[in-house]
Amino acid sequence: MQDERGTTVTAHNYLNATNTRGKKRKNTVDAVAAVIILQDFLDGRKINQ
Repeated sequence: MQDERGTTVTAHNYLNATNTRGKKRKNTVDAVAAVIILQDFLDGRKINQ
């Protein structure tokens, strides 16, 4: 199980930092959140190995 709480907020913060706005942002936020979840999972595997 992977904790995904807060990833949408983190994705919005990242998109704010990269000045992504409008329709492009709406379509991108879920993809960015998914990348954050995957990266957290992969980082956790490195620590546990």
